[in-house]
Amino acid sequence: MTGKACMILGMNGTKAFLKIKKDLISLGFEVTDIEINLDELIKYCKIRGIKKDGKARSQFVQDK
Repeated sequence: MTGKACMILGMNGTKAFLKIKKDLISLGFEVTDIEINLDELIKYCKIRGIKKDGKARSQFVQDK
C-alpha cells in the first residue's frame, strides 16, 4: 500500500504521533509534517465558535 498522508501534531500527542508516522512510512506512505501557528489556530477557532481539537486543526490546515 502506498500513498500520501498528512499529519498534524496535537500538543499532547508527541509519542503517539511519532509511532503513527513511523508506521505509515513503513507501509509506504509519504508523510508530510505540517507546523501550525497556535495563535492563528486559536483565533481561527474563536472566530468560528468551534472547539480547539483535531477536527479544527484539520479544517484550519485545509483553509490555508
